[in-house]
Amino acid sequence: MQNFPFTLTFLILILLVVGVLKLLVHLVLKGVGKKALAKQPDSIQLVPIELGSWKMAPAACALVKPALLLGFLETGSFEIKEMTGVKVHFLLLSGEAAYAAVYEHPVAGSWINFISKYHDGTSVTFTNQGRGAGLEQRPGHPIIYASGLDAASLYERFNMERPKNNLLQLNATQLARLFEAAYADSIAWRKNKGISVQEVMNVAEEGKQAIIPSDQPSVVVAGTLIYIVRRGRQEGPFMKEHVLAEIAGGRLTLDDLGWYEGLPDWVPLSSLLK
Repeated sequence: MQNFPFTLTFLILILLVVGVLKLLVHLVLKGVGKKALAKQPDSIQLVPIELGSWKMAPAACALVKPALLLGFLETGSFEIKEMTGVKVHFLLLSGEAAYAAVYEHPVAGSWINFISKYHDGTSVTFTNQGRGAGLEQRPGHPIIYASGLDAASLYERFNMERPKNNLLQLNATQLARLFEAAYADSIAWRKNKGISVQEVMNVAEEGKQAIIPSDQPSVVVAGTLIYIVRRGRQEGPFMKEHVLAEIAGGRLTLDDLGWYEGLPDWVPLSSLLK
């Protein structure tokens, strides 16, 4: 019993230290969210890309082609002036009050969004982007994340699940300006609300899963990491042995595209794996 005061004091000290550490972690993570938001521009400007001046990345092409087969029409490609290297390609299915945005991002790769807008100012978006689900969503503008779905399957789900009443019909000339306005409204809402510590942790966890999927270890082949395009999405990096195993298992074919740093463009795996 004589040790009780010392033990209690020791426990209190531990709890105080743990409490201080938790507070410090909380403040650091909150600072991370605030800093990340501060880096985002309040508005963006879409700059049209002239035909013939640039070649769409294979991963983006693999997303555009299924949309064209579904009846979408291409309405233009743009660079985002405030975001170096980011491009967006718009497609419109006017009779269905739906449009698509295919993104090219120098780090995150390519993905496709299917969007409908409504007369009351709301919208709905379905995306096969792998990151973002951990962030709180803006009221009236839900985003449904379906990571891994190919473009055709994503549109099928979009068309089945989106609300059908009060749809707003759009035309090709509106898309760029609507996109700019939607970004400005969204970032204004998010900066006003801020990003919570839990949201920062969610995004960090998404990042870890995206960089190294648990069932797909990253390895080096000839000193280079291999990236692939599967079902219209860029994946990797992977080892040569892993890619060969995927081919042997029928999950990839030699006609699928691959790339590693130093290659000028994506090439069929049959050429890359020689």
